[in-house]
Formats: sequence, structure tokens, C-alpha cells
Amino acid sequence: RQHVLQLHPLAVAAQQNNPIVGYTGFMPISRIDDYRACKSGECPLGNLFTDAIRWFTGADVAFTSSGGYRGEGWPAGPVRLTDLYAGLPFPNSECVGTMSGLSLFKLLNYTTSVATFEGTDTSEGGRLLQVSGLRVTYNTKLKYSRLIAVDVWDIQEKDYLPLDRLKLYTFASDSYVCGAYDRYPELTGGDFVLAGEVPGTIGENLVQNIVADYLGQLEDPWDTSSRGRLVNDTSALKHMDLTQESNSCPRNHVWVAETLS
Repeated sequence: RQHVLQLHPLAVAAQQNNPIVGYTGFMPISRIDDYRACKSGECPLGNLFTDAIRWFTGADVAFTSSGGYRGEGWPAGPVRLTDLYAGLPFPNSECVGTMSGLSLFKLLNYTTSVATFEGTDTSEGGRLLQVSGLRVTYNTKLKYSRLIAVDVWDIQEKDYLPLDRLKLYTFASDSYVCGAYDRYPELTGGDFVLAGEVPGTIGENLVQNIVADYLGQLEDPWDTSSRGRLVNDTSALKHMDLTQESNSCPRNHVWVAETLS
């Protein structure tokens, strides 16, 4: 009994250092042995982290690399801070910027074209982006460009609308994507050419703490079910193309050829 009494304050201290931050449904395994759930397509853990980053930054869209997600998940119910660090054991912070529809198309065309979409540890599998505020349709059977369609959540319409090539969208990601993961720093700022685009700027808030705050402000447990954000449509044979030509000009509009200088 004396030993139990001695352990009690240590147990209380441990719980205080590992608090319950919120509640979710059942979170499935993201990575165990050679299995990599998030590299095969949409995954609940990626949805949670991207939802939280988009909420924290107020961005239109959010995206993170699939390669960083790990962990054996957790049962439905309370989520502790250590669960979030087990799911993403890296000191990544938020990154925010503004990109045009053209730049967002380039980003999503790249990720869907190079990702392997396999649930195993492949070298390019991590290049698949998990997303929030987006519905991305692709066809893994196509060569080169696999992107079929992109729809963006419109907060005013409360619905997904087709990507607008010249509209400016605020985006949120993390420091690894914006600052380190080869090709993505260019796609989140280095390649921007249109007026109004703002390269991603890295902040100082750890992503795990952002997710904890996000879960803490929800009234209901976060839903871990699939949201249809990454959809593989193998029946679609024509890839997405934002090139405009005279015969694609809408009625009552005048088509004028222009090039970026």
C-alpha cells in the first residue's frame, strides 16, 4: 500500500504532462511494420491534421505530406497529447501563403502524378498530399498526368466548387512541405508568378499543439470516417487541363491570347 501511495503523485504528474486534448472516433493504424496507410490514399490521421491546420490558420485549403504519418491509432474516445506525437513524431510548424488556382493545379497535378498510391514503404509514396478543403479526383491508371478534377470548399456557398484557375486561395501546410521536402518549396512559393500570390511563410506553432487545440474546441468527437477527399476514378480517361483556347471560351465572352511575361 505504501508503494501505491508513493506512485499516486507520480501518476497524477504523468497525466498532467499527457493531458486529454479532445475526443475522436476510432483512429485506425497509419503505420506498422511495412504498412503505410496514408501513402495509399486518403487517411483519417491526415484528415485530422489538415483539418486542424486549416482551422488554425483560417486558410481555404490545407495539405501535408503522407510520409510523416505514423502510429497504431487509438480507440474511440479520449485523445491524449502523446497520441498526436505518435501520429506525427516531428517538430513541424504551420506554414501559410496564397496561391492561384493555376499554382494549386500544378501542386495537385504533381502530387498525384508522382505518388505511388501503395500502402507500403515506397520512396515516392510520401509525396502524396493529404488535404482539407479540397476534393481531388485522379486516375492511377493514367500515365504522366493523373489529375481528373479539383473542387474547393466555398465557405459562402457551403459547397465544393470547381477550381478557378485565376482565383487566389489561401493555403496552409507545414514547415516540412514549405521548407524542406524537395519540389514542394517551389510549388508553395518558389514558382509563383501571378500577382497576389504569396509564398508560404513558416510559423512557430507546433502542429501537434494545433491539433490539440482544434480537438479541444470541438463540441462533438471528431469523425474519423472517410470524407471523399482523395478519390481514384479509374473510369475517367481525360485528365484535367486548365489550358484555355478559343473554342473553350464561354458564351458572351471574348477570347484573347495572352502569355505570362
